[in-house]
Amino acid sequence: MKRRLTYLWIIGIILLSGISTLAQNFPGKSWEYHATPEDAGFSSAKLKEAQALGDEIKTAALTIVKDGKIVYEWGNVETKYMTHSIRKSVLSAMYGNYVRSGEIDLDKTMAELGINDEPPLSEEELKATLRDCLKARTGIYHPALYESAGMKRLKPERHTEFAGAHWYYNNWDFNAAGTIFRQLTGKDIFEAIEKEIAKPIGMEDYKAKDGWYVEGEESIHEAYPFRITAHDIARFGLLMLNDGNWDGNQVVPANWVEESTRYHSDATLYRSDGYGYVVGFQEIQ
Repeated sequence: MKRRLTYLWIIGIILLSGISTLAQNFPGKSWEYHATPEDAGFSSAKLKEAQALGDEIKTAALTIVKDGKIVYEWGNVETKYMTHSIRKSVLSAMYGNYVRSGEIDLDKTMAELGINDEPPLSEEELKATLRDCLKARTGIYHPALYESAGMKRLKPERHTEFAGAHWYYNNWDFNAAGTIFRQLTGKDIFEAIEKEIAKPIGMEDYKAKDGWYVEGEESIHEAYPFRITAHDIARFGLLMLNDGNWDGNQVVPANWVEESTRYHSDATLYRSDGYGYVVGFQEIQ
């Protein structure tokens, strides 16, 4: 039977968290470990091969979890690393409760939300919705902050696509989603992560001070990276794998997890299967 696996789809990321199957258990103050990988249905020999490959591609830290316990890990799992694109998946998860309460309407346009940029957006670009931002489908190919060289190289020319009609992994969309979250909730992103995600699921290391806003001349919409450990991001992965529920506490609405991780766009441009709301996914056995 195939099951959709939410994962954090990153370009050039060195911090990874592996998750398999729905958890029957959840970590307490600190993680518990399976006595051996074989106890969890894994092969020690195969995991060592995986580690060798991870070392080859310069993976800094990896944690594999099954049934709420750590199966295997290597690297500096308690070191705080840059999130890079993981920031977008965490922001997407936080949107869920505000959409459910009606505080945020995903179908409001950039014009209706008062969102613009410098230089200004065109009339067509202003038709893009917040939902388009989360789906990376605004068609707004304005210069953006925190873009990699590859993202800049692959970005379509500005004014070549209609709002909502084309998928592209676009930092303008993600950064604008951060601006809109702050504007509509009145909350700092990093403080919201700590209060609404990190504390409810018992992250051991994350604090609001681990994040900062990146400003620049390209755009008025700031990027919002933060640092986090493999152990803490594994908790986030476990939360999403369990439909937003953490040991009986519905931290993220289940219907939001289903909607946001569902296939909305073809993402083969980035060698992935599909793309949802600021998350990619793949099918596993």
